[in-house]
Amino acid sequence: MRIPTYNSCQTSMPADNTTWLFICLIFCEFRQIGRERSAMDGIFYSGAAASYYRENKMNVFASAVSENGSRPINEDSFIILTGESSPCGTLGLIAVADGIGGRGTGAVASQLTLKSFADVFSAGCSVSGRTPSEVPHLLRFAMQKANAAVFRAQDEEESLRGMGSTCTAAVFTNEFVHVVSVGDSRAYLLRNGTLTMLTHDEWRKLHDGTTVVDRAIGWQPILPIEPSSFAIKRGDRVLLCTDGLTDALHEERIASIMKYEDIREVCTLLAANASLLPGADNVTVIVADISE
Repeated sequence: MRIPTYNSCQTSMPADNTTWLFICLIFCEFRQIGRERSAMDGIFYSGAAASYYRENKMNVFASAVSENGSRPINEDSFIILTGESSPCGTLGLIAVADGIGGRGTGAVASQLTLKSFADVFSAGCSVSGRTPSEVPHLLRFAMQKANAAVFRAQDEEESLRGMGSTCTAAVFTNEFVHVVSVGDSRAYLLRNGTLTMLTHDEWRKLHDGTTVVDRAIGWQPILPIEPSSFAIKRGDRVLLCTDGLTDALHEERIASIMKYEDIREVCTLLAANASLLPGADNVTVIVADISE
């Protein structure tokens, strides 16, 4: 089945900045009772996307790639949500989610997770009077909404029980990137050639040495969330990725690839290198470039 991809998109805003125009791309696999389908509403399960955010103080260009690896089903999802101008000064939302559960249920969980983020930010930031300081509260609310949606879906459909999802999301404002994370999907900042992890993995090691996710969206009715904010400047790069990347490549290798000039090439190389290994997991990467 041929999967549609969006190579680029750009937003345009009216003079009146009381509304925020969004382009929302959610990439994931959607399964219905044993069969796959390609939805017509912008939801897909693999491919690449690029979006350009424009703001008076800085530009952000984001690119993303998702690959199956050696798995027959891609249960990862990613979202690029862009708005060129907004009352709260937000440049855009990017997020990755890694579905848990197998048999396609993980794909459902990751899709529900990112749909919740799209719902919150397309509605929340279009309201005038928002300030950048409110963005972490919106991130917390979006993650809690996602948790409720995935938890509720398991009550309503027996075949979905046991599913869950990791999620790491980032929102760019004029001088900060605001990050929230559940599970072991990661966010990194590349500055002056140095790669710094902005999140921490929520997993535990078993007796046999393997690790399992300790906390995921949809596993408990209430999910405490603590967003973090980090100063950004021109020349920085932000990476969001699922564990298909970090389990396959050392951070030194990731950092060396992140230094390539074209972030579309960066995404392609990161995903391709991770997918080459035997038993490769689904891998999803988003790279955002902050520039003049």
